[in-house]
Amino acid sequence: MDNLIKNASKNGFINLSESLAHLIKEKQELFNSDSNKLITQFKEFYKSLPDIKSDSYNLNKEAVYVYTKQDISPENMNKLRDSLLKMLPWRKGPFDLFGTYIDSEWNSDLKWKRFCDKIDLKDKIVLDIGSSNGYYLFKAAGKGIKFGLGIEPFIPYYFQFQAVNKYIKSDNLSCIPAAFEEVPVIKNFYDTVFLMGVLYHRKSPLDMLSKIRETMKSKGELILENLIIESDQSIALIPEKRYANMNNVYFVPSIKTLEIWLKKSGFTDISCLDVSKTYFSEQRKTKWTFDKSLEDFLDPEDQDKTVEGYPAPVRAVIKAIAK
Repeated sequence: MDNLIKNASKNGFINLSESLAHLIKEKQELFNSDSNKLITQFKEFYKSLPDIKSDSYNLNKEAVYVYTKQDISPENMNKLRDSLLKMLPWRKGPFDLFGTYIDSEWNSDLKWKRFCDKIDLKDKIVLDIGSSNGYYLFKAAGKGIKFGLGIEPFIPYYFQFQAVNKYIKSDNLSCIPAAFEEVPVIKNFYDTVFLMGVLYHRKSPLDMLSKIRETMKSKGELILENLIIESDQSIALIPEKRYANMNNVYFVPSIKTLEIWLKKSGFTDISCLDVSKTYFSEQRKTKWTFDKSLEDFLDPEDQDKTVEGYPAPVRAVIKAIAK
């Protein structure tokens, strides 16, 4: 966060740094106050990371990969692993930091491959909403983006991004620990927006999509990954209480409904890039995340249904162009 204004200014985005200055000041005051126990705890975890010189990294493998030519002492290797394990849960990934493999809950590389070759990211300004630990931002950086900003309100994920970037040291990637609703609209600014697994958590999806459209340049690309209900009709599943044990799923739309929402929100040239059922090979329990995952959220007698009796998770990747 300390580097966000500097990075934005360095890349020539004065309007971005000016627009975010007040919000960043508020967040810095919160982070410096020690009034939030979770922030204080994760600050200590971050500070405990050893100083290891990275010689290079590879952002185009399955894992975001950082390595060094120097010999790392067993003490520093253990210290690195212990510090990273304290930063649970690692939901997106995987990462490989100097031989410490972070086996995240999601194999996010599978999602990335569903759309990465169908968009042009070279020299683009990218916004990742609900960016978690920045996995997709790091992957986008491997495609030559000009600047990437993650918005992530969950404190552990924000510090995970900082931990990875401590070793990658990218000066064209930043993350702000805030909800999308807190972030001022910078009109006609972003070339590409990632909205990955977020929209179904919103009570007003059209309001969110309309705000996203305001931030985008004309002809900019939105990549929307979302739970869907398989139907040719313009319908949406509204879970009574939980969906796959998630208590904050408000709408699971059909693809046709998503298309209508996007059109009403100022998007055109809408195309479905992929539809995939979620399998255990993509989402599962590991030592790096929660003690429950997809297998616990499906009906043990019928894995085509959730534990609540709804259709099991199917996700679509949609590309839409801002008018």
